[in-house]
Amino acid sequence: MQLDQTQLVMRPRSLSEVGDLTLAMLRSHPRLILTWFVMGAALWVVLDALLLAWIPLREWQLGLTDDEATVELLRYVLWVAILILVQTPIAGSLLTVGLGRVIFEEEMGLREMIGEWWSQRRSLIEMFLLRGLVLPLMVLLLIRIGSPFSFLWDVFFPLLVLVVQFFTRGMNPFVPEILLLEKCPPRISRKDLEKTRAVSFSARSSHLHRSLAGGNSGRFIIQGVVNLVLAASIFMTLMSLRGVLLLRWDFLDLFVLLVLFPVSLWLVAGISVVVRLLLYLDTRLRLEGWDVELLVRAEVLRQFGSTHNPTQKSVGELKSSATDYRSNDRDSLSIPTATVSGKSVPQDSVGLTAASRADGGV
Repeated sequence: MQLDQTQLVMRPRSLSEVGDLTLAMLRSHPRLILTWFVMGAALWVVLDALLLAWIPLREWQLGLTDDEATVELLRYVLWVAILILVQTPIAGSLLTVGLGRVIFEEEMGLREMIGEWWSQRRSLIEMFLLRGLVLPLMVLLLIRIGSPFSFLWDVFFPLLVLVVQFFTRGMNPFVPEILLLEKCPPRISRKDLEKTRAVSFSARSSHLHRSLAGGNSGRFIIQGVVNLVLAASIFMTLMSLRGVLLLRWDFLDLFVLLVLFPVSLWLVAGISVVVRLLLYLDTRLRLEGWDVELLVRAEVLRQFGSTHNPTQKSVGELKSSATDYRSNDRDSLSIPTATVSGKSVPQDSVGLTAASRADGGV
């Protein structure tokens, strides 16, 4: 692994440049991105269909043109959107691990990548399935299969979940990267903290998110608006292809409701995973001077070698032999620094590197 030879040129970028870089990544690695995301999302697609497909199927049997059918279909559309929103982090977790390797041009077999992803299963369950509301929402929908429309459960409650997701994901957007790339455990005992000097998830999240909370929230809002427009564009494109090929332009159709609409949302979800990873890289560059740090570490490895093989650790676990995370108290993160050409450079565990060979070519 060459820390200074990445597929992305490392420099801070504006949000529009991150968007350009996302398109460059999609163009450079379409098969890998699609394969990894489909592998991660397949289970959730099936479970969502089992939990919600009964609504359009029942209304199709009774007729899709009356007012009651319209209310039930809106209920279905809202719940599909909410489920995909909360499932995106865990559905894209395999893609996050894979892209972390790709950026450093490190070859990694599929079995090895799945093994690394599986090693974080406890963190995934706690942070995404439970705290991320995936499991509670799916249990609720399982209980309500066959139940009639309820304003409380099918309008107010989904909108409440949407508000909660807005604040939690907007203020802490890089939870998947911290868990999967930096491998910061959600819980760590005081004994383990003293032995390993590991950084807890809460300490790392606080350091990474609070310093740029305003900028991250603004970017999250803009990304949400762009995702809505992109989802609508993809859906209408699929509808146009269906109309041209099959001469069917009606929206009230089972194929549209059960296939085209969810596919449109899942495609946008996959793109959002790539965008989030690139924003994470950009945040680390702005906050920690990561580009300088990686150049220094790469030179140290070339000049003095290393006592261990860095490819044996995840990208997020690579550390300088002279520095590591320390926590002066158990709630705040203190990052040691090294002096390079008279300047103080932050040192922390390497999660990934950033930016674009789109400037220099991806």
